[in-house]
Amino acid sequence: MKKHKRILSLLLAVTLTALPALALCKSTTVTGHADLTDDIVNQVTDKITDKVIEDVEKQVTNIISGNTPDTPNTSNPQAPTASAVAVSSVVLNTHTMTLYSGSSESLSATILPANATNKLLTWSSSNPLIAKVDIVGNRVSVIAGSLPGKATIAVRSPEGVSDTCTVYVKELPGEEVTSIALDETTKVLHIGESVTLTATVNPSSAKDKSVYWTSSNNEVVTVDSTGKITGVSEGNAHVRVTSIADNSRYAICSISVMPAQNTEDNNKADEDAKIQTQQQIKAIQNTKARLLSVTPRDGRLKVTASQKTVDGVAVKYQFRYRQKGAKKWKAKSSPSRNVDLKNLKRGKKYTLQVRVFATIDQKKYYGGWSSSVTKKTK
Repeated sequence: MKKHKRILSLLLAVTLTALPALALCKSTTVTGHADLTDDIVNQVTDKITDKVIEDVEKQVTNIISGNTPDTPNTSNPQAPTASAVAVSSVVLNTHTMTLYSGSSESLSATILPANATNKLLTWSSSNPLIAKVDIVGNRVSVIAGSLPGKATIAVRSPEGVSDTCTVYVKELPGEEVTSIALDETTKVLHIGESVTLTATVNPSSAKDKSVYWTSSNNEVVTVDSTGKITGVSEGNAHVRVTSIADNSRYAICSISVMPAQNTEDNNKADEDAKIQTQQQIKAIQNTKARLLSVTPRDGRLKVTASQKTVDGVAVKYQFRYRQKGAKKWKAKSSPSRNVDLKNLKRGKKYTLQVRVFATIDQKKYYGGWSSSVTKKTK
């Protein structure tokens, strides 16, 4: 009993002298003395347990020594605990970016402080058709869409701290025509005979590949908009194919028109032509190209195939590729054995193959696919 009296007296004394604010929190009016009567002590101690007394002893000891225990914040249930560290800032490595349609560039964010508890970031784009965010693992990339314009990429922390990057997307500049090539530069026709010439505009990525055809003498040979030439009368003339985008780029085929063949000769010529066509088709189908080199670049692969030829046929090349693990192939055709595969994802492995093909009598015939080669982009 003496112990209980001593403790309660001490607690009240400290409350009234050292911490009046604490006493005022418990009652609107506080009066009393450090010495308590036995009746008061008896009334109090009858209503408390030894456990409460132990707690009071600890509180009194803490108050006297100046140690105030942490009090949890119950006024705001969403407030972070004492151990949580909030994000104070999120800073992007760049705030402006210029891309061409289909290209991409990496973007990164720095979170401060470095020991922030929740580092989960949310990324968004104001217009995904112009520029969108692609996240693979810890790598964040901005990919330019097909539409030119301006888009804002935003990054935000759970606390609402954010930063933005403005992305300007431009149309991919088209390459100019550098040359035009014909599959034949000389041709002998008989009166009434027709054949179609094939023109190739270089480079394959030229912005405008349209051409027009002309004959130097329509009384000897005519030509239509598809390159089909027809012998009209005996003589010599030439047919020109010209780039509409740049009329200084053209190619010429010299034509000699001979007298018409008789029916027997025509039949034999037709038979010979059929045999030749079948031989050409068989030669194409039996031709198997191979990949000589695949050179990685930033987001692209420069590919070179083996040179293949078939008599009387303009051989072209078809390259196909897919990202490792993907099921669907993408293909690109080229009159050249060299091709530049662009707009690929950086740092990814791609599997490639090549085959030859040719158009004979307006139908395409293909050779076999080459062995696969796998390369990783930079």
